[in-house]
Amino acid sequence: MSNNIEEAQLLKANREALVNSLHDLGFNGVTEETPLAEIAEHMKWAGGLRDLRLATINKSTGKYSDYTAEEWDMLSASAKASCVKLGVRIRAEGQDFIISKDDIYRSNGATTMPWAPNNSIDVKGLTNYGEGATGHLNDKDGKANTDLILAHGEANNIKFEAAEQARAYKASTIADGGYEDPTEWSLPAIGQLWLLYKYKKQINEALTVFFGTSQLLTKEWYWSSTEYNSAYAWHVFMNYGNVNNNNKGNATRVRAVAPVPESSAI
Repeated sequence: MSNNIEEAQLLKANREALVNSLHDLGFNGVTEETPLAEIAEHMKWAGGLRDLRLATINKSTGKYSDYTAEEWDMLSASAKASCVKLGVRIRAEGQDFIISKDDIYRSNGATTMPWAPNNSIDVKGLTNYGEGATGHLNDKDGKANTDLILAHGEANNIKFEAAEQARAYKASTIADGGYEDPTEWSLPAIGQLWLLYKYKKQINEALTVFFGTSQLLTKEWYWSSTEYNSAYAWHVFMNYGNVNNNNKGNATRVRAVAPVPESSAI
């Protein structure tokens, strides 16, 4: 009997330690009542790639849902037709966001665009991660960054094309799909963009399953919304994972990201 009591106490202490560790990582929804299998999934999420799911919006209700490949395959044809495919939801290394289903193109069809019109613009309120600063990969809020970039552009009549195009992106419009995507897309922060490289193989596999091969992440450079200084911003080379700064006036690719609706961010 005493051995059983000791084992129960040890299990309880271990569960408390796991829950406290997850709380420290920001998973405050996990409690001591959370099933151990779900705790294990959160531990996987905290330290690596938990999953990649198809992100959708229902055309009739506007409700967000996401699916594994198996779950999507089990839907009826009419249920699938009622959904707009937004992109892929990634849960990895404590982050949770949606990756747009394709790269962004300029109105002239070009696949690359500048971050800013020149290299002497310091965005008010945006942290500079350059010239001796560290921790740039901890910058993970592309929406907040994009909000600041666009506000600075509006206040000073400056065109920040990468951020503007990311925010204006639509996975579907009335003209091309019969439904206007309401998602607020953004230029990813460097910490988000780094995950796109780190799990590019798995992301491209998911994109292939859900969208085909024409919308994969390429092996080229992609802009982030993270500043280095007034002259440079951070970008990532998706071929080899180089994380470097680039003159804001240069043109590279853009992939948009968006927060997962709160009701689904579990």
